[in-house]
Amino acid sequence: MPTLIPQNQVNMAHDILFINFITNLFFIKF
Repeated sequence: MPTLIPQNQVNMAHDILFINFITNLFFIKF
């Protein structure tokens, strides 16, 4: 990870990706 990016920004991006992943699984399932 680049040191220029604050840690909480990285965490926010990770949470958004995780939510997208769960949402995609939900829509594929139904």
